[in-house]
This record gives sequence, structure tokens and C-alpha cells, in this order.
Amino acid sequence: EYYLNKNFNFNFGINGIYHTFNPATVNYFNQVENIIKTDTSFSSTKINSLETSAYLEVNILISNLIKSNIGLRYNKYFFNKTNFQSFEPRILTTFKTSKSSFLKLSYTYLEQNIHMLSFSGMGAYSNLWVPATEMCPPEKTWQTSIGFEQNLFSEKINIQIDGYYKKMANLIDFGYGTFWNNAISWEEKSEKNGIGTSYGLEFFINKKIGKLTGWIAYTYSKSTRQFENINSGNEYDYDFDRPHDFKIFGTYKISDNINVSANWIFQSSRPINIPVGSMPFLDPTHTLTHDELLLQTDIGTSFFYKKNDLRLKPYHRLDIAINFIKEKKRGTRTWSISIYNVYNRQNPYYYYFEYILQQDGTYQRKLFQQSLFPIIPSVSYNFKF
Repeated sequence: EYYLNKNFNFNFGINGIYHTFNPATVNYFNQVENIIKTDTSFSSTKINSLETSAYLEVNILISNLIKSNIGLRYNKYFFNKTNFQSFEPRILTTFKTSKSSFLKLSYTYLEQNIHMLSFSGMGAYSNLWVPATEMCPPEKTWQTSIGFEQNLFSEKINIQIDGYYKKMANLIDFGYGTFWNNAISWEEKSEKNGIGTSYGLEFFINKKIGKLTGWIAYTYSKSTRQFENINSGNEYDYDFDRPHDFKIFGTYKISDNINVSANWIFQSSRPINIPVGSMPFLDPTHTLTHDELLLQTDIGTSFFYKKNDLRLKPYHRLDIAINFIKEKKRGTRTWSISIYNVYNRQNPYYYYFEYILQQDGTYQRKLFQQSLFPIIPSVSYNFKF
């Protein structure tokens, strides 16, 4: 850091990261009566890459009403005999529109030298982190945003509204029928040259003073992906697309020593892939129309119509707590009694199929939901000194 004067100060530096990847490693062991008979690792091929960068950032106070943060990062990435370089500019400018309000504008360009491949299955996500290569070059992102902030009632209440729009390129994703058992060949199996779009509007209001304090946050967002060989080349919802995200948190001070708090969360459902049908075994090279996905299992062949075409149920829950605070000679003691998921909402973590034996001796395939955390009461003791 270098401080020139009250109007200019600089941040600058260099950075180096040496990555070691071991994608799709499977550890298998067989244990009988506490004796390990087999302990073997499969596909344990290590991949290395090197990332170096240098950056310069300057904070400029243009006037009492305008200040700006301008930065530039140079990145050099090495993988085997291939190397990539990038210049990544960014700028954030804040305008003071009144005594208690601000307007913020920003633009950022970034490149990422690590890819994340996700397999969503029926809601249970697994992620595989892999390096950028000659076949899968670094991901690129362009993002613009605008924000407005307003303080009200002598800064007792703060309101923020932000909007953003982001475009992405050089994305990769698992194609139809590609799963962990053959993920060692991720570079050949993955779909490449994908593009993505994300945009959203965020609203936040915070009350910081008084007996009742807390905040409300709401976000509307959308995130999509598009690949030539997925979903007939049409745009589809990304694995983590959740259009609506609403949170409210409040604390009420009953006395100097006692306060109660509550937290409520609502999130839109996530996209998932659930089979829409099945039949006896087929030749896995068999070609189907409408982008059906063939998944061979020990019970036959399942069909998936469109990628991420279905969704889990929405997620929501309520948490409450009461805190008893007391000042001691050597510090502050706090007893807390809380209840997580007060109304015992069975939020889905993933779905799965099971074959249920019927009275006539046949089996019927049924879909079940797996939830993780029911209502959970707890008591805690905290001492701060």
C-alpha cells in the first residue's frame, strides 16, 4: 500500500499459486470385522498448473462528491506447454447524491483458471474442480452493476438497492450421460464453449437503532447456461438458479439483559434432473429424439427429457432464540435457548427412487424425498472476556 496524499492512494502486489489437481479419484476399501482387506485408489492421476499475477489499484477522491476505485490485474497461467494471459480491468465509482445518499456504478472483467463441473442428479449435487487446459480454456466474465444507498432518520435506517448483469464465456458442463464413474476423462466428456447469463436485483433495508433492530433482504435473480449439444442448443436454467431469495431477521430488546430474535428464510426451488420414464436395457449408442438422456443402471434404462427441466420444492424455515446476558467481573456471560426450524419444515435435500413390493407380487417404482434437518432445540453457554 502506498499513500500519496488525501486524494490518491495505491494498492499493488504480485501473486503466485501452484495448483495440484487429482480429479475423479475413487478410494475403495473392504473391511470385515474391523480388518481392512482391500484399500485401493483408482484414477489417481495428478495434474499441475501454475498461476502468476500482478495488480495495481488506485483510490481517487475526485471531489467531495465523487470517488473512484480503478484497478488492473495481469494474469499468466501455465498448463503443460500451454499458457494463457489476460488483462483484467475494473472500476467502481461512487457519487454522493445528497448528505445521506450514494449512487454506485461498476464494471469488471475477470478470467478464471479453474472450472467447476457439477452433476445435479435428483437434487444431490457433486462438484468436480478441474484446471483450464488447451481444450477447456479459462472462463471469461463481464459484469456491470448499479447501486443506490440511502440513510434515513439520522442513519437509523439504511436502504440499499443493487442491480447487476453478467455475461460468461468458455464455460464447460457435463453432457448427457456423463457421470462420476467416467469423470476421469472429463476433458473429452465435458461440453465446451458454453455461454452464460446472470442478472438480478437486490433490495436490503436495515434498522440499526432502537429496541427493535433487524433487516429485510430480497433478491430476484436469474442464471442460465447454453451449450450447442445440451437441450438442443437452447438456453436452460443453471444448477443453482433460484429466482426468489427472501430473508428477514429481527431482534427485540426486552431489557438490558434479555433479548429475543427470529430469522425466517424463503428460497425458490433448485433445478433438478428426474427421470420421466424407463424401459428395459437398450444399446447405449441408441439415438433418441428430444434430447432424452440415457442412463444405464442395474434396473434398466432411464430417460431424462430436458436438462434441469424440473425443480425441488421451495426451501423455507423459521428459527427463534432468546438470550440471557449478564455482566460478570471477568467478562460477559450469555445463555441462549434456540429452536431451529420451528415448524419442522421438511425441506428436500434430494430425491431418490425405490422399488416397492406390491400385494400382487410386482414392484412399483416410487419417488421419495430425503430431508436433513428437522426441528432442533438447543441450549448454549457463551463467556466473552
